[in-house]
Amino acid sequence: MTASDIRGTIVQLREKSLLWRTKVDFVCEGGTLVRDISKKKKMSDIARLAGVSESTVSRALADSPLINAKTKARIRAIAAEQHYAINRQAQNLRLQSSRTISVVIPVDHEPRQHVSDPFFLELIGAIADALTEAEYDVLLSRVHRESWRAKVMSQNYVDGVVIIGQSDLHQDIDEFSRQTDIPMVVWGAKLAGQNYVSVGTDNRKGGSLASEYLLERGHKRILFLGDCQLPEVGLRYQGYCDAHEATGVAVSADLCIPCSFVRESAEQAMHKVLDTKLDFDAIFAASDILASEVIKQLWATNSRTMRSIPVVGFDDISMASHMAPALTTVSQNIYVAGASLVDNLLRQIKGEPVVSEVIQPKLKIRSSA
Repeated sequence: MTASDIRGTIVQLREKSLLWRTKVDFVCEGGTLVRDISKKKKMSDIARLAGVSESTVSRALADSPLINAKTKARIRAIAAEQHYAINRQAQNLRLQSSRTISVVIPVDHEPRQHVSDPFFLELIGAIADALTEAEYDVLLSRVHRESWRAKVMSQNYVDGVVIIGQSDLHQDIDEFSRQTDIPMVVWGAKLAGQNYVSVGTDNRKGGSLASEYLLERGHKRILFLGDCQLPEVGLRYQGYCDAHEATGVAVSADLCIPCSFVRESAEQAMHKVLDTKLDFDAIFAASDILASEVIKQLWATNSRTMRSIPVVGFDDISMASHMAPALTTVSQNIYVAGASLVDNLLRQIKGEPVVSEVIQPKLKIRSSA
């Protein structure tokens, strides 16, 4: 193809309004006329093609209700044909938003709970799903007491923060919330006088549901396994005590066994219980992971009596229904919890008033009790 032929072809193409409006560039490679796609399309190009303003293109691609459906569809079709996508970084800079939410797990008590803990994974997954639907990214951090504040403050490019679990940092979180205007929501118990906004289960009611269920079936010596120094677990134990009081059964102090949220701690606690031949006829564990380890230890005794002891957990993680035996547990409705955390935070970011939310627990009865 000669230079004259190339010029003639370009003239013919420019006579077509679509290509004339897009200012398509052409290059000659090996004697063949090809389109040069190295040049990125701009919003102004899409606006010319659609015969509208750049602001209309921006609104249409952002799904603004100000643009009618027919116009949106036409603009989006043109954008797709031209391989155009909004520059999110530039858009976020204009909006003074990073479209990123920091999810922080402050773990202080020993032994430290891992991010791989099934409850954390499921709650983080629920949060990530909800944020994805809202077109936000997730930044995940696991931090210690000494550094969690500095970590949050260093993330000045995020739009808000979700803190998963109060651990034993309630006072520290509350103080921090009084000193910052960062949109923040905490997964955990709603405590008297707290300044920060929280979303969490009614732990006291959940503890009562589990304990009432066992007491109504004639069990009088229910072992409670968990760390009552942690706000959520402390409330679950209060519910345990409430149920005993309501049914007229005395609470025995020797049946409250301290245990952190990791398998190793539950294993050690159960070894001690079994070695000392503590008298008990049922077990309420403060989490499903603890309950699963309890069942494992009971079955390891090879005692039919031990294997028949009913066990109730707390959380209702996915594995609870697939265990053998399937675990009776108090459901926190983790997926709803994650969506509620995100909804609460995004409303804060928009400047809307928010209040702490308490999710009502439900007892899921299965084979373990």
